[in-house]
Amino acid sequence: AKVGGFAAGLFGEDTTMVGTAILSPRFPVNVRTGCNGLETIYIFFAGVLAFPAPWGRKLLELAGGFLAIQLLN
Repeated sequence: AKVGGFAAGLFGEDTTMVGTAILSPRFPVNVRTGCNGLETIYIFFAGVLAFPAPWGRKLLELAGGFLAIQLLN
């Protein structure tokens, strides 16, 4: 919730974080377990590891994909 509230603040949103909740005059959001993109990362990793490519390339794609999923999440 802290990271999400901070990110919303960068876009000019007036937010307050209380525990797992991000509160704003325009919206409330409750960040719960399971909102971290891990399931998506597991599926992505499985696909990259199953793809026939050199290990160096796979490691590069795993790192880039992990960062992209976390940023988009």
